[in-house]
Amino acid sequence: MEWLTNKGFNLLLQEGRWHCHFPFLNSSDLDFATAQKQRCKHLIMGIVNVTPDSFSDGGSYFELDKAKEHVLELCEQNVDILDIGAESTRPFATPVSVDDEIERLKPLLSFIQAQRQDPESVLKDIPVSIDTFKAKTAEFVIACDAEIINDVSGGVFDSEMKNVLAEQKPAYILGHSPKKPQEMQKRPSYQNVVEEILSFFETQMNLLVQAGLPETHIALDPCFGFGKNLEHNIAIFKAIPRFMSLKRPLVVGLSRKAMLRQLLAHESLHKETMDKATQIALSLIFERCVGDGVIIHRVHNVLGAAQAFQLSSQL
Repeated sequence: MEWLTNKGFNLLLQEGRWHCHFPFLNSSDLDFATAQKQRCKHLIMGIVNVTPDSFSDGGSYFELDKAKEHVLELCEQNVDILDIGAESTRPFATPVSVDDEIERLKPLLSFIQAQRQDPESVLKDIPVSIDTFKAKTAEFVIACDAEIINDVSGGVFDSEMKNVLAEQKPAYILGHSPKKPQEMQKRPSYQNVVEEILSFFETQMNLLVQAGLPETHIALDPCFGFGKNLEHNIAIFKAIPRFMSLKRPLVVGLSRKAMLRQLLAHESLHKETMDKATQIALSLIFERCVGDGVIIHRVHNVLGAAQAFQLSSQL
C-alpha cells in the first residue's frame, strides 16, 4: 500500500511491514537490511525536543532558530525519520496543555512545510513523526503534513486518539506506558513484563484495527523506562526478537536512558559517555536481530548510531 504520494518520498506499507525507501538505503555501504547475514532493516529516528524540560536535552532546541538548525543537521546526517516532541515524557514531568503543545509545534512544522516546497531541500524526503498522546494535537499536526503519530500510551491516555487515527490514517507508533509521566515510576510492578506488554500490543492493535486504522500503519514501542525499573528494562531488551514476532516494525528508544547509567553503576554521566553506551546497546541489537523485519532506533545522536550500524554490518 503506497501512501504520502504528494511528497518527494514514498513510505510504503506492504506485506504487513513499513518499508522506507530512501536513496541512501540503496547504497551498498549503508544498506543494513540486505547485509550478508540477512539482518533486519535498521532505521534511525532523530529526536528533536522543542521543550524546556526534557530529560536529556530540555531547552537546547526550545528556541525556533536552534530547532531549525538541529533539524537540518539531522537531515544532513542521513536521519531516516524526525521525531519532534513538545511535551516532556520524562518521569515526573509537568503536564502541558493541548494549546501549549500545539503552539510549541506550530513554528517548526511551518518551517518544515516551507522547506519541503524546495525540491533541493534536505527535508523533502524525511518523514516527520510527532511525539504526542493527545488526539487534538495529533489532528493538528497531521493537518500540517506530519506523517507519523508517536504515542507512548498506545491510545490509552486520550480515548479520542483512536477516532483521529481511524479518520486520518497516519502511520502510528503504539507505545506502552502504564501511567502518565507524573506517576509511571512510582513502584512499577508486573507479573511478567514481556508477556504483559505483548498482550497489551495485541489488544490495542485489535481495537485500532476495529476502529478503522489499518494494521499495516502500526509500529510498536515497548517504551524503555516508561513505568519500568531496571529489571523490567533488561527483560524487554532481551526479548526484542519476541516483540518482532508480532510482525510489526519495532521502535527501540534506549538513547541516554537511565537504565544505561544504572548498568554502568553511575548516576551522573556526560552526554558523550551516554551516547557511547547507547551505541554499544544498538550494536548488540544489530547483532542479535536477524531475519525479516524493521527496527527503528530513536536516538539523540544520529551520526553515532549510523556509525555503530555501519561498523556492525561489516564485522
